[in-house]
Amino acid sequence: MRPRIEKIAGAVVAGLREEVSPATTHGDFKPDHVLLDGDRLALVDLDGFTEADPVEDAARILAHITSMPLRRYALPHDRAWTYARTFAEEYFAHVPEAWRDRLPLVYAGALFRMTSGYLRRQQSDWSDKIEALLEEAEDSLAGRVW
Repeated sequence: MRPRIEKIAGAVVAGLREEVSPATTHGDFKPDHVLLDGDRLALVDLDGFTEADPVEDAARILAHITSMPLRRYALPHDRAWTYARTFAEEYFAHVPEAWRDRLPLVYAGALFRMTSGYLRRQQSDWSDKIEALLEEAEDSLAGRVW
């Protein structure tokens, strides 16, 4: 996997050199950090709250949603993608249009960061899960995802 990992990391690092105006971000946005109570929404675990590329939060939550079938969640792949696409459509309907252009790159980076958790825990099928995340990151960089 090493050549693939180096290629993905290189592409993400090179692409992130572009100057981006920072905005307020959660810093560790994932479904577990969203609380819903009827029409009310709250975010928790704000220890990573910072000014950064605002697409980072969207890419991170999308990576968590699309990878749910790999984790303990019994969410079918097609349903995870329906949720991810719905989130992306709604998110990008409310932010500057130019932000969407960075999604493939930042999403690939978010997937890449997720691989370290599988490597660290080395639970059953960990290498297959890393393989799936790397494939998705490659597809995103090639413009085949978003």
